[in-house]
Amino acid sequence: MADLLHSIGAHLRRWIGNRRTVARQRASIPCSVSVFDDRDQKSGASRNALLGKTIDLSYCGLAFLVPAIRIGHRYIAGENRTLRIILELPTGQVESYAIAKRYERLQVAGSDKGYVVGVLITRMSENDKQLFSDYLPSLKGVRG
Repeated sequence: MADLLHSIGAHLRRWIGNRRTVARQRASIPCSVSVFDDRDQKSGASRNALLGKTIDLSYCGLAFLVPAIRIGHRYIAGENRTLRIILELPTGQVESYAIAKRYERLQVAGSDKGYVVGVLITRMSENDKQLFSDYLPSLKGVRG
């Protein structure tokens, strides 16, 4: 049922228009995505991560493609679920924390190809923010 609702939302965005206020730049950058939990940080435990690639980036959000929508029993697009996202930029690794705002399942000829997840960046260290901000202008005019 949730997949159906997200699919309907994606189609509505195509028909009605996109509400994004910040332009995104297309970029295919390796990334890893894990569910962040304060308890994991305190105990030093690490969770499995999904490996994927970004589709586009902006100063406040990004979209990425991953092979699954959950890690173990945890959905990465759960309500108010914080994700830890590590981007492998050509200029260095950037760690950010984000909340999923939407996702859509992709299929090609009946076989699963993965999920596109759109997130809002909620937190980033000052050093990572600077590295990320310095990298984004280099994507102007890049077509994916």
